[in-house]
Amino acid sequence: MLSFLRKLLRISCRDDAPIHPELQKMLNPKMPSETLDCVMAKLDSDNLVERRNAAYSLGDFDVPIAIEMLLNLLNDSDLFVKTYAIQSLGRRRVTAGVLPLCKLLSKNDSHPQVSSNALRVLADLRDHRALPTLIDLLKSEDPFLRYDAAFALGEIGHRDAIPHLELLLSDDTVPESFDDDGGTTTAWCVGENAKKAIAKIRA
Repeated sequence: MLSFLRKLLRISCRDDAPIHPELQKMLNPKMPSETLDCVMAKLDSDNLVERRNAAYSLGDFDVPIAIEMLLNLLNDSDLFVKTYAIQSLGRRRVTAGVLPLCKLLSKNDSHPQVSSNALRVLADLRDHRALPTLIDLLKSEDPFLRYDAAFALGEIGHRDAIPHLELLLSDDTVPESFDDDGGTTTAWCVGENAKKAIAKIRA
C-alpha cells in the first residue's frame, strides 16, 4: 500500500501534474460514484481534468464498451489521459490490452511515464504474448526500459526469456532520472534486476 501511495504522489506532486483520481477518492471518500453514461460523457468534455478523471473511472466498469474506450484512449494526445487508461486496464486485468500496450512500447517516442505504466501492467497480466516486445526492450538504450522489461519478464515467468536476461547480467547501470526534485534512482542495477528475474523464472 505504501509503495502504491508513493507512486501516486510521485506523479501527482509535480507542478505540472494533476491530482491522481485515486488520491482524490482518498481525500474525499464521500465523493459520489458516477454512472457509466456520465463517465462516457466526460470523455467528450472540453475540460481536461474531467477527461483525465473519466479515463481512470472507466476502470470501475467491467463491460465491453468501457474496455473498448480504454483501448481507444491509449492513442489519446494527453499524457495523463493515456496514463490513466493504462492504469485502468491494469486494474481490470484486461488481457485484450496486452498487444496494444506492446505496440505502444514499440514506439520510440513513448513518454517514460507511459512506458513505466505499460510495463507494470504487462508484468501484472503475465501474458506470454508480451514476450517478444519485452525481450526486444532488453536491448534498449534506455536503462529504465531494460530494468523494467527485465522485471516484467520475471513476473511472466517464461523460460524462453532466460538466455536474453543472461545477456544483461553484467549490466551495472543504475537507472536514474532527473526531475525538479533532484532525480530518482532505482534500488538495483539492471544486471541485478535481470538476475532476480532469472531466479524467479527458475523457482
